[in-house]
Amino acid sequence: KQWYQRRVRGDNIFITRNGIIEAISRDQPLTHKNSILKIEDAHFFVSETQFLDALKNTFHLSHEQSVEILNKEKARKNYHPKGIRIAAVFAQPVTIGTIVTHHHHPLEMPLAHIGYPTTDKNPFLFELTYNKSLYPLIFNPSEQTGVLLPPEIDWLQEETEEISKNHGKQEVYEAISKRLLPF
Repeated sequence: KQWYQRRVRGDNIFITRNGIIEAISRDQPLTHKNSILKIEDAHFFVSETQFLDALKNTFHLSHEQSVEILNKEKARKNYHPKGIRIAAVFAQPVTIGTIVTHHHHPLEMPLAHIGYPTTDKNPFLFELTYNKSLYPLIFNPSEQTGVLLPPEIDWLQEETEEISKNHGKQEVYEAISKRLLPF
């Protein structure tokens, strides 16, 4: 921990699967003003100097032993232009300032509900943007939108058309919402 605090300056990207949402004040509910996100493990990159310092200070290796390990990592092609990728379990959870969740990650909705800053779209906008089966709902009829979509056979499109023929706009919106519920 000491070498990391002393040597790492600026931002780093932590790649991890899980996070913990915690209340800052235990006697209040989770809100955007009362919550933080922490991680317990991650993959991240360190520079050559940081890697050597970590080996010396954490594992008490000599400079020669540390350089030997560094050279082995380079020979294994584990050295990247960004540095050396480390997989670590932290001694204490690390507080995270912002997050980019993978689409449909379990933390995506809880983080959105507490207003945690993300660098991506909210789940509903993401689904509308990237779920190509919803394009007919967005861009049709083409004579009104000016967007020509290629014909496709898609059960979701057929289901949506059936709903829109037999029901009004509200039912179509409800059908879209039901499709997004699991995410």
